[in-house]
Formats: sequence, structure tokens, C-alpha cells
Amino acid sequence: MGALPIGTESERTNFLREYLLFTNRFFFEYRPNPDALNSPDPDYPDWKRHTEHLAIWDDYCRQILGLTFSDAQITALSKSLISIFSGIAGQVPAPYAQNVNAIAGISAAEFSFLRLLHAAMDFSEELLPIDAPLVQKLKASFSQKMPGPKELQTVDGANSLIACFGGADRNVDERRRYIQRACERIDAQYGGQAMNIFTTHSKDAQAIFDALCAFKGIKTKKANMILRDFYELGIWVYEKNLHAINIIADNRVMRIALRTGILQLGTGKTLNDLLDQYDQQYVVLVQSTAEAFRRVWEKTAELNNGIHIVPYPGKFDELVFRLGGNCCKLNARACESGRQSKAFSTWTKSALNYSAPKGCPFSSVCPDHLKKLNAPFAIQNNTWNKIYTNEGGGGGLRGI
Repeated sequence: MGALPIGTESERTNFLREYLLFTNRFFFEYRPNPDALNSPDPDYPDWKRHTEHLAIWDDYCRQILGLTFSDAQITALSKSLISIFSGIAGQVPAPYAQNVNAIAGISAAEFSFLRLLHAAMDFSEELLPIDAPLVQKLKASFSQKMPGPKELQTVDGANSLIACFGGADRNVDERRRYIQRACERIDAQYGGQAMNIFTTHSKDAQAIFDALCAFKGIKTKKANMILRDFYELGIWVYEKNLHAINIIADNRVMRIALRTGILQLGTGKTLNDLLDQYDQQYVVLVQSTAEAFRRVWEKTAELNNGIHIVPYPGKFDELVFRLGGNCCKLNARACESGRQSKAFSTWTKSALNYSAPKGCPFSSVCPDHLKKLNAPFAIQNNTWNKIYTNEGGGGGLRGI
């Protein structure tokens, strides 16, 4: 194409025509035999590489992004976190029954079962939270008692649960499948009790993490979230490998990792998610962000006479998540405006015994040239699996 003439209007038009046909073939033309392109990722066997773009992107994603960890920025962020978390050093979660955040009216066993299903079928934070009104709604739908695995393995039972959580407007078939498969696994392997996951795997956080990732609809991010939530609520107090719980690297947390510079990109910035149909960039960023914050966690101990300021890297999650949602937003930054929400400063005082300065607590950490970086969004694979065209042309996203 570089040899095509572009001196006249008709030649420029012809160049653009050939360019668009080429990019359409490269990005979107379906190949019926993906194995001829490359082998699927063993961690994600369902992600078929049906186009030349996906095949090449899968092989070269990490190299193209050029992800590295900055020791200098990791040290700078660690010093800031030592100051922020000094007010709660050594705190241990209260047992669930004594915890003020425990869900009124249901036991730890009932909550753990509900939370597991909630995680499996939650795709985009659109489900209702597990609270007292939701518990009342569930009991009203299941003969005034909390449902168990047997009831939810049926189509009607799973549909009722989805409706109670407010997820009946989209992805219903997928959500129902995840609920039913989870209930079957809990019945077959854990005696019908999600709580038994804890004891069956020897109260070992790493072993439980691996077991959770075997549930359909739960991967590393959701598994870490469950491990963290159950520990902080005093439901599962792990006796082994507590340190294995990583930060939950969602879009907000990835944004903080990029803007603080603890995680850096050879590309300078992430690519638009339209170029990443099967979330490969997103998955790589999730994994690298978790590793970056683990290095921060290790550095805080190194700078604090060998003592960890928090017992596991995931303990940083709520602060970083709230920073990403309140101070370091997609297109608005408290470091520039000097404003932060009252809810954020109230939370830091109550949860961390820390008085947050005006603006962002990480203002002095983030290099100026990184403060506008953004993370990619996740793309639902069940939607993007329908985008392909073929040599006949046309096609695209449906239902939009």
C-alpha cells in the first residue's frame, strides 16, 4: 500500500478504499480455523482467535505494551501508604457475628453462599448489594426462607434469584448458567454449604483462591474480592497464606497504578478497548497491577523495619478504589482542583484514622506527565464474539 499513488483526489480515494478493506480483513474477517493462526491461550480456552488481529495481538500483547515496574515510584507510593495506614496497624477483623457490618438477619453461612453467587453473576456492578432489603426480597420469593443450592439449580429458582438481584434485564442466560453450575459444585464438592470451602481447603487462602477460580464466572479478580470480603467480615479467618490475597485490580485501581507510575507502559498509554476484542490487554493490566501493588506491599515492610503495615496486599484495595472513584476520576483529578468529596475524607477518618489533606493523598507521588493516563475497560466476550464479518462484508455489533 505504501507504493500506491496519492497525488490526485481519485488516487487518495482509492488509497483509503484499499486501506479500509485491509483493516476490515485484519481486524474483523472471521477465520473458520483459528488453529491455523495460533493456539488459544490455555488460561482462556474459550477465547478463540478468529482473526489475524486477535492471533497477533495474543502473541505480542505483553511485548507491545512493554509493561515495567518503577522501583522509584513504588518507593514513593510506599512511603505515602505507611503514613496513611499507620493509624490502624495491627488491627484484626472482628468475628462476623460481632461485626457491625454483618448483614442483619442472615448467618455467615447464608451470607457466604449469597456472596459467592453474587460475584459469579456480577458483570458490570449493576446488581443490587447484599443488604437487609435484598434479604427481605429473597425471603419473599422463596417461601419466607433463604434459598439453598437445591432450589437454585432449577431454572425457576435461578431466575428468581436473578430478578431479586436486579439482573434480569441483560445476560440472563449466562447468569442463570453461572448460578446453576456454582450450586452444582457446592452440592457435589462442599456438602451443599459454601462455608465448607474454607475448611475443605484447610483454611489456606491460596488453596481457597484456586478453588474459587474453578467456579464458572469467577476468575482472579473476583476470587481476591471474595477472599478479602470474607476475611474482613470475620467469616473466613485464614490460618495459611493470608498474604496471597491481592488487590482487586478494577478500572479505578488500574488507573491509580498507571498515574502513580508504579506500573509503566512502553506504549506510553493503553490502547482503546475497541482494539482489544477479547480483553487480552485488560487481563494483562489486571495481572500487572496486582503485581505492582504486591511490590508496593513488600516495599512498605522493607521501609518499616521488616514489618508489614497491612497483613496482605488486598488490604490497600478500598483506599485505592475510593481514590479512583472520588479523587482520581476518569477526567477529573483532585490534585488539580484541590477538591475531594466529603464522603472520602469521612471514610479515611473512620476506617483508617487518617485525616486526608485537601486534594489527593497521592498528589506528591504521581509524576505530572502520567496524571491523565487511563486504564482500558473490560469488554464482555459474549458480546464481542458476534462482531465478526466475512468476505461478504457488513456485520458488526448487534442490538445497538
